Amino acid sequence: MSTMKLRVKFYLNLFQTSCELFQQVLYDWNRFRKFSSYAISIFYLQSNGRVKTNFQLLALIQADAHKIEKALAISEPRPGFGVGVVKRLINNLSEYYERFGYNSRLEISYSILVKYYEFNLSRNAISDSLKDKILELPSIIPELNSIDDQSAGIIHFTKNSYLKHSKKDLENFFMSRFSMRQFADKTVDRELLLKAVELASKTPSVCNRQCYHAHIFSGKTQASAVLSYQLGNRGFGDQVDSVIVVSADLSCFFSASERNQAWIDGGLFAMSLMYSLHSLGLGSCPLNWSVAPKRDKALKDATGIPHSHSVIMMIGCGHLKDEFKVAKSKRKPMNELCTVVEKQIEHSQL
Repeated sequence: MSTMKLRVKFYLNLFQTSCELFQQVLYDWNRFRKFSSYAISIFYLQSNGRVKTNFQLLALIQADAHKIEKALAISEPRPGFGVGVVKRLINNLSEYYERFGYNSRLEISYSILVKYYEFNLSRNAISDSLKDKILELPSIIPELNSIDDQSAGIIHFTKNSYLKHSKKDLENFFMSRFSMRQFADKTVDRELLLKAVELASKTPSVCNRQCYHAHIFSGKTQASAVLSYQLGNRGFGDQVDSVIVVSADLSCFFSASERNQAWIDGGLFAMSLMYSLHSLGLGSCPLNWSVAPKRDKALKDATGIPHSHSVIMMIGCGHLKDEFKVAKSKRKPMNELCTVVEKQIEHSQL
């Protein structure tokens, strides 16, 4: 092939890949613009009827509730802290109930407000008007009259009690998990998958918004159909008994700087889920979802996964065979994996 033909081929390929990149970046940008609550940030995170969905308003509520809860957990909370956040949370709670009805997050948020009230009342650091706003919430949201006010707040530990269940042989546990591509011809009990999700629910998330979600496709019929949209399961996909699609709801984010947070929180949840499956004696294999917009839309249309969710990955699940092989997948040595930074860092002036 002549040099000219090679050059033309190179630039045509460069143009094509650049167009594909632009298309996918535009797809992500448009989805974040459409489904997130980023526009509400200019209104100081108070809805006043502006957010479109219950998920978006729940995200605002959860973020503010967690701000109060974590402030109560520091060594010496400042009496009277966070009045603006508390007022905003109360207004958003009332709006949510009026527009969308009751949700368990309202219970958690109210419980946190009660702890805030008790903390500041004991220090004579709460105004009568704010105290009344908090105590009037059950008259606006009747379901709050029968809640357990211990569902949120803070937990007191001693060092020994906190570490009581942490001294496990995690080295062997972590090192014993491998991505599985051979599975036994045995049905996975759906309750076992639900238990794995329950264990993984302890995964941390930004402001405790818990954007992550597990979509369970139980049994080989559903698994096969879902895997037909994924491009990396050839040669073993027919052995997978069940598939969990991990996604993250963009409604939970409300600033441009959070545009990548779905991948972080969703990725944390996915790893927790795979460790949970391992602890329950199941094999799993993470399956990437690096696909073009057309395939992403097709999967969501076929499965009912909301278009406001970003698909993080699929996880193929199944029981282990009595004997099987895995890829060794040797890890990088520590000098390539880890950098110990010793230079003096200046404090930020931003």
